[in-house]
Amino acid sequence: MANTKDEQRGWDEVECLIDSVLASSPGDDAGDRSLLAGADSLLDALANEDGRLRSRSAEVTAALSVRVDEERAALRDESDDVASRLLVVESLEAEAEELRRAGE
Repeated sequence: MANTKDEQRGWDEVECLIDSVLASSPGDDAGDRSLLAGADSLLDALANEDGRLRSRSAEVTAALSVRVDEERAALRDESDDVASRLLVVESLEAEAEELRRAGE
């Protein structure tokens, strides 16, 4: 839940900066400086949010990769177990066939 709150806080900051930039009055020096400062702040906030999202994406990708590897290993183990049981069944079937022939 903390990640969701951090994400929301980041987007709230971005929206606030967008509103600030849009509210600036271009044309006078103070307004132009305010607009430029707001745009710089907005770009910084967007860069920070992009970095945070990229970092989170890398974490999720790594976790999923580990999970996929674990699932593959488990499936291989199950597959090996099934193959081994199949060999036992085939061996028992062959033995039963030999006993049938010997009994005839």
